[in-house]
Amino acid sequence: MRFKKKWGIHLLFFCLLISSFTPMIQADDSMVTTDISQLSFKQELIIPIDTSLEEAKYQPIDMRVQFDSSCYAKNESIHSVRIAFGEGSDLTELESQIYDLSHTDETHIDSCSIVFLIPSEATGSEKYYVLYDSQTVDPPSYQNHFKMKDTHYFYEPISGQTMDFDYYQLIEDDFIIYAIIQSGELLGNGMSNSIIKLLPNSTEFKTKNAEQIASFCMSYSTDPSGTHTGSQWATDIEKTVLVQGNLMIRIQIKGTSPNGNIKTDNIYTYYYNPLPSKRVHVNVDHEVLNTVEIKGNQEREGSYCSLSTIKARSATIEDMNLGEILPNIHIFNEDETIRGYDIPTNPDVSPADWLLSSTDDEDLGSKAWFCMDDPSAGNVHGFIFDKNSGILEGSDDGIQVKTSVNQHVKLPGLEADTGDLYALRNAYENGKHSTTLSDDVHVNFNVEYIAASTGGYEIVDKESTLYQSLIKDRPITRGNQTEPQEPQDEKERYTLTVLVHNAPSFPLGSLLAAGTGRNISYLTAELYRENDLASSGSAQRLQLGDINIDLEGKTFSEKIQTIRSIFDIKNSTFFKSFRFPNLEQGTYLIKIYKENPIIGKERKYIGYAITELTDTAKVHITCKKETSMDVLVFDQNNDGIEKILVSIQQEDIIISEVISDVNGTAHLVLPLDSKSLLTLQGLYQGFSVFNQEVKFGFLDRLRTQKETITIDLYDLDVEVIDTLGLAPAINPNPLVTSDEMVQPQNIQAIQKNPGIYEFTDLFSNTYNLKMSYKSFKIDEIIDLNQDTSTKILFPAEFIVNIELLNSYGLPMDEASFSLIREHLGPRVSIKNGETSVKVPPGTYKLDISSENDVIAAQQVEVKGDKTLTIISNQGSMIHTLITAFLLIFGVGSCIFLMRKQKKRFALHVFLSIIIILSIFQPWWMLTGETDGVNIQTTTLLFPSQIISLTSSADTIGGEISEVPEEFIMILQILIYLLILAAILNLSLVFIFKRFRKITLLIRILTIVCLLLSMVLFYVAMSEVTKVGIGGFSGSDTLPITIPGTADQADVSCSWGPSSGMFLLLIVFLGSIFLLFQKKIFPFIQRYIPFLDKI
Repeated sequence: MRFKKKWGIHLLFFCLLISSFTPMIQADDSMVTTDISQLSFKQELIIPIDTSLEEAKYQPIDMRVQFDSSCYAKNESIHSVRIAFGEGSDLTELESQIYDLSHTDETHIDSCSIVFLIPSEATGSEKYYVLYDSQTVDPPSYQNHFKMKDTHYFYEPISGQTMDFDYYQLIEDDFIIYAIIQSGELLGNGMSNSIIKLLPNSTEFKTKNAEQIASFCMSYSTDPSGTHTGSQWATDIEKTVLVQGNLMIRIQIKGTSPNGNIKTDNIYTYYYNPLPSKRVHVNVDHEVLNTVEIKGNQEREGSYCSLSTIKARSATIEDMNLGEILPNIHIFNEDETIRGYDIPTNPDVSPADWLLSSTDDEDLGSKAWFCMDDPSAGNVHGFIFDKNSGILEGSDDGIQVKTSVNQHVKLPGLEADTGDLYALRNAYENGKHSTTLSDDVHVNFNVEYIAASTGGYEIVDKESTLYQSLIKDRPITRGNQTEPQEPQDEKERYTLTVLVHNAPSFPLGSLLAAGTGRNISYLTAELYRENDLASSGSAQRLQLGDINIDLEGKTFSEKIQTIRSIFDIKNSTFFKSFRFPNLEQGTYLIKIYKENPIIGKERKYIGYAITELTDTAKVHITCKKETSMDVLVFDQNNDGIEKILVSIQQEDIIISEVISDVNGTAHLVLPLDSKSLLTLQGLYQGFSVFNQEVKFGFLDRLRTQKETITIDLYDLDVEVIDTLGLAPAINPNPLVTSDEMVQPQNIQAIQKNPGIYEFTDLFSNTYNLKMSYKSFKIDEIIDLNQDTSTKILFPAEFIVNIELLNSYGLPMDEASFSLIREHLGPRVSIKNGETSVKVPPGTYKLDISSENDVIAAQQVEVKGDKTLTIISNQGSMIHTLITAFLLIFGVGSCIFLMRKQKKRFALHVFLSIIIILSIFQPWWMLTGETDGVNIQTTTLLFPSQIISLTSSADTIGGEISEVPEEFIMILQILIYLLILAAILNLSLVFIFKRFRKITLLIRILTIVCLLLSMVLFYVAMSEVTKVGIGGFSGSDTLPITIPGTADQADVSCSWGPSSGMFLLLIVFLGSIFLLFQKKIFPFIQRYIPFLDKI
């Protein structure tokens, strides 16, 4: 009895000692939490990413957790679940959110989904735990970071051009982050299942705050060319808020295209992020309900999603000034390299110009991302996919990338352009284009839309590695419960127990070292599978259970029972041991380390074993003294070679590995094993550059074994020229690879100068030198056995089609044309207003001359096949001849008729000719000049269009404005009204004597046609100009874009009615005068006696 009591007292003392080292539970200062140290259960969570990475900070962890014990939880708000992290004795609570609860009764669950963020303090060595209790505890009190509104937006900047949609407004910490569109349109484009990303710190939803549009609908091309349709026009919307919590919001939007061919059913998930960068995760689900034939330009063969950068500028409406077209796109392509392309930031084409089209066959590689970015500012918007294959069965599998630019609106003082980047079905492969979207197409994939103001495309590349790891654990939900998965065979899992011999260390060393902060020795084990760390732990003879004990208020016997519960007697062993549960079948490497050794500061690698796990098993490891080897690797010039992966292997399992330093030295450590035959291997740029046997003996206990190896390395210099003999204006991205590589990889060149590329320190071998740009590819064999230089012609050429118009927008007959870059380029003749040339990509100076006078000149960017409509300063021969004919005919007819005493006939002929003449004159004009920049914009009835002509020191050119079709229709109606007015006016001559009773009616109809023409034009032109320059007439300083560039100049301009309208006004006043001349102006008859007879 005395013995038992004494034993109890010692045990109590020991427990108190242990409890002084128990983990302290802390919480974030911003949270109001319960004392989670009182929670009964704790389970470790495995985080699938390296949390030491900077880009891992605040990454959302969203995973399904199965509880080992019953967990108290009534609902998503009232529950006992907490998340904490820590490296040693301290645990810090993290904000968390639970959802999709699986209840066993009204107040308990056996599983749920959990959301939390990787903290900024993460170092990579911390562990994460879920803590919970089976009893009632106070619910958590975390800050709710979100608000969400289901609302509507309408804005009509131009008559007929509307922004009209229903959307979810997502507000994070008082700032609007996204508008997730349910249905509606934006300037003639369907918007269902789209996201508008707003500028940082936006507090209200306005067009000027829009930064980017991401669309997740499926669309396809239709007739006429340039048009498309799809689920973006869905109106039968079903919307559901699936989850709304303090850290995560998840919504579902479903809709079908109006023609019933495409159904889209997407789930959008947004996780709280205190950093400026933002992410939206989308589970995309597209289903083709009816087989569709792709028509039109056939560029959209079934789009999966797209990014659109909008640029709009208005001189008078602040809300219409928004966005910038980002100048670059980057793609991680199927060559496993990052490919970059430039895109125009001020496009002047409509319909869209496809800079990357079907035939360019640009597909995504394994990291599956692309983005739009601005390298100067670091601004980037990108998509990261969970996979690049397995989306469809057959040859259409994969994701093809295309890009286009489009000028949607071009009016005086107003411009709206877009740059679009698409992910599509892989419909073009090996020269075959699939233009049928069959009704068995059903795609489902995950994609992350990331937006950041700094970091550029590099941040998307880093994010892709994290996202593709995290997405595997995220529960996909449809409805408010986890989507049922297809039944899968449950993999058998086993427990591996490792028993360690000949490795003395301090009892309970890991616990005492953590609790005291002193260097107390203990053993740790690391378990590897396929060279990846699978698990780790510290060795004990006496295994511990939960050491978070509470002795307060308990009797002595209860304290004894509590103390006994902290020891896991069942799993304790006579030898020091490690226990690794829940392991799948496979080959494992166990490494044993002594931490805090008596001699030396670094931990000692003292034992290892390789085991093939097929069932629950035990492995005995006899530890030995650590030994080491220095491998020195030099090239033929006796210079050290860095970045060689040097490893020591046994049975193809890596026992120890390290990368050589700048001096070519690799220092490896491993347990001394004199019996085993090991292999020393070096990997360099994918090659096995050495592979030899090594053996360690007794003397290696006292020394470091050294091995010196020499390998041959050479440089490869590549000069690339285009078909003009110049350095290419694009980067053909030279890279080399080899069939001899044991780990295939692409080695990219360093660009030294334009067209000059260098590969340094290549291993002597046979290489494939590859270059590509769009659909142009080169593949050459290089035998590298010495320093080598080579010159390669890169054959990329694109067709430039030219349509030459005069200043009235009508085709010109003949001219001379040149397209010059660095004094080289084609010089050809233009016949019937058209010509085409083929040139390599680059920036060219376009010159067009007629009779030795330059009539058009501007800069042209050629990055692909291009069609240019060039406006010259050459006048219209048709308009000149018609004007001259009408004036000569009118004056001649009037003189002739006056001499024949047919004065009434002469006057009506003259007025009718003026009416017809007004059709061929500008009706409205804007002019301006500042510092050598001249602008003239005219509105014409024939042809019915608005044309701008700009000239500067080295530019002469213009463009036809993109205006609403309704405005063009009104201009055409005006022509018919004016012709009718001229006919009615002229008919008065013939009916005056025969049909005197209807003469008054015809005069009134003529006046009505004239007045209606002027009023209709004034109203229509006022609608067109009010958004861009404020109204029909006025003056101001306007930003004028120089043709062929993105440059703008502020030009002092004035605008208002022009000669065509003035001529009609004269006719209108003349007609009024003729109608009322006898009553209102009788005294004029004395001076114009013949009026009495009219």
